[in-house]
Amino acid sequence: MDEHKVLQGIYDEVPKELLSLLEDDAIEKDNVTFCIWRKNSDTNWHKGNVEIPKGESDGSDFLVGCIFHTPEDFIEFAIDYFELSPSIDVVSKIYDDFPITEEMINILNPDCDVMEVLQELELLRLRS
Repeated sequence: MDEHKVLQGIYDEVPKELLSLLEDDAIEKDNVTFCIWRKNSDTNWHKGNVEIPKGESDGSDFLVGCIFHTPEDFIEFAIDYFELSPSIDVVSKIYDDFPITEEMINILNPDCDVMEVLQELELLRLRS
């Protein structure tokens, strides 16, 4: 697939309120192979009606496989991919929308900069 060309229709069905999020400088919306979205009220993920050239892949099968529906799914991935075994209690709280605390971050990754993670989470909260 041409790496420098966004396939026609990739953003056509994205709701306007979500499409505006792609204007962030950190996002390279002209350098993508697929776009999926789900509003809070949706029960399913959506994807634009794009024709992928025969014999090509947009990469979504591999990358979307990283969206986990249950805490157990994520833990299985973390064990295989990161060789980590995160706490089911902490991961379950995150899936249940509990506020993320310094303690939770330290349990999940004691080597990370907790303040940096909290700042990133706050930026995400402000954008949504």
